[in-house]
Amino acid sequence: MKTLYSIAILVVLFQSCMVYEKRPVSIEQASNYNDRRIKITTIDGNEQMVNWIEGKDENVVSIKNTKRTQISNSHLMQIKTVGSKPTPISLDSAYKHKGVIEILQNDNKGRLESAEYIYIKNGGNNIIGIQGIRKNTAKIVIPNDEIKEIQIQYFRPLNNINLNLLGDAGGYSIMYERLIPISPNFFLTGKLGVGRATEFQMCLFGPCDLPPPDKYTIIPLQLTGNIGGGRHFFEFGFGYSFIEGNTYPDYIFYPTAGYRLQPLKSGKVSFRIYASFPTGVYPYDFLYVPVGISLGISF
Repeated sequence: MKTLYSIAILVVLFQSCMVYEKRPVSIEQASNYNDRRIKITTIDGNEQMVNWIEGKDENVVSIKNTKRTQISNSHLMQIKTVGSKPTPISLDSAYKHKGVIEILQNDNKGRLESAEYIYIKNGGNNIIGIQGIRKNTAKIVIPNDEIKEIQIQYFRPLNNINLNLLGDAGGYSIMYERLIPISPNFFLTGKLGVGRATEFQMCLFGPCDLPPPDKYTIIPLQLTGNIGGGRHFFEFGFGYSFIEGNTYPDYIFYPTAGYRLQPLKSGKVSFRIYASFPTGVYPYDFLYVPVGISLGISF
C-alpha cells in the first residue's frame, strides 16, 4: 500500500500538462501575448504551438521556439551590435540591423539588464525583440483564411515551496507542491515534504518523571483538488504521513479540506488554512492537531 501510494504521488508531482483558455481569441488579441503558448488549429485539423504570433500580409507568422520581449523605450539604456567588435548603434539603426544586437535596459527597479535579440521592431512607445535562439528554430507562416481557432495557454506558477505549521501529523514541515491545471477554475496538487514531530506527554500533578519525549521525522504526502477562480480556491483531498521513529502504527491517513490563496504570478506568497482528521488507528503517543496553516512562495 505504501509503495503504490508513494508512486502515485510522485507521478503527480512530476507530471506536466498544458491547459488552454476555453474562449478562442482573434489574431489581433493573440499577437499581444508574449511567452504564452499559443495553439493555432487550421481548418484541416493541424495544430501549431508557438510562443508568439504576429499578422503580416494576410498571414500569421512566428519563429518557433523563440521568445518575444517588449521593452519600454523609456527603459532603454544602450543598443550595440554583437560580434568581435561590438558597436553602439541608435534605435533607428537597430530596426534595420540584420545581425544580432544586445540591448541594455533599466528594469524600473534600479537594476540593469541586457539580452541578445535576433531583431527588433517598433511597437509604438515600446521596442519588441525576438530572442531565445535555438538550433531547431523555424519560421511559421499560416494563411489567415486557413485558421480555424487560436487559443492561449492558461498560466499560473506551477510550483510552491511551503512551510506548514501543525496539521499533517507534525509540528512543522517543509513541503514541495506541484500544481496540475485541469481548467482555469480547477487544478490538482501533489505534495511531498519532510517535517518533525514530538511525542505527546502530559504531567498533571507534581514533577514529571517521564523520560525525554521521543522525536519523530514525518514524511507527509498529499493529493488534493482545488476549485475556485482567480487566487481563491476551496481545497479538498487526502493525505498520508509516514512516521520514522519508535511508534506504532508508523503512518496516519487523513482526509483534508480548506481554503487556498494561490497567486497568479511567480515570486508571490501562497497561503493555505486546512483541517484534516485521521481515520482508523493512529499512533497512541501522538497529539494530532487537526488544523494547520501553510505559507509559501510560488514559482
